[in-house]
Amino acid sequence: MPVARLWSASYTRNGLSDEVEIGEKGFVIVTLGSMTEASSLGSMDSAPVLNGKADGGAWTLWEKLAAGRPEFGQPSVFADHIEESKWVSFTTTQRDPTFFHLVRDLTGNVPGEGGLITFADSSWLTSIVLPQQPHFIGQPEDVSVFWGYGLFVDNPGDFVKKPMSACTGREIMTEIMGHLHIESEASQILNTSICIPCMMPSLPASSCGGREASARRLCPVDRRTWFSLDSFVNCRTTWCLPSSTRSAPRRRPSTRCSGWIESHRLSTKASTTRAFSTRRSRPCTT
Repeated sequence: MPVARLWSASYTRNGLSDEVEIGEKGFVIVTLGSMTEASSLGSMDSAPVLNGKADGGAWTLWEKLAAGRPEFGQPSVFADHIEESKWVSFTTTQRDPTFFHLVRDLTGNVPGEGGLITFADSSWLTSIVLPQQPHFIGQPEDVSVFWGYGLFVDNPGDFVKKPMSACTGREIMTEIMGHLHIESEASQILNTSICIPCMMPSLPASSCGGREASARRLCPVDRRTWFSLDSFVNCRTTWCLPSSTRSAPRRRPSTRCSGWIESHRLSTKASTTRAFSTRRSRPCTT
């Protein structure tokens, strides 16, 4: 079956239309869909809002390409199930080392040397990661940063009786400290922390509900002209390694793909990950 060759690409930017000639030796690299599309940020005292597909344009191109062309897959499988694919993460900046010292002493997880710390009894199934400091170029010596997330964002918390998706940064930090049994230092830590929650409607959408069979093929047009590198290609990868990165050197489809949440559960069995139980006096390696 003959394939079409791309000779030009038309686009609109800032309300102005233009066209780019591809040329005989040119090629196009396309990103379709986005796991971070329509994300929103909260603050210490406000929760992030849940946006929808219409609040951004990353899915529009894929939908147009796939209309009447089954070889381009079904973007609706990944973009139209926000209640299943929404995900909350948070980043905390601190000007006091107390929290880092307490986590290190309690779990034995030295920042930068361990992996995820997962709270096994958490109703949100929350995890945090304390990287080696400084984490960013130019980060002040008296500032520490860490990151975390929850998988079951609609469940009420164990210490803050609200869904994670409805929580402010202050409430998320309160929940984390509750699981770590931090009490006397809690007020000091909150007063020297800035926790920013982020709601991402489609972050695990690339493997949501085991629908990976509908992910489009990597090169449905002329592979000498057109390549697609993004998070919705049929490419074997792993959690924290985007398929957009993996697909760049591979450039071929794969039929194997695991569910995102199941992959995370399996990853908690790795020796680099510790699970902390509120029922135990010390962390246990799972």
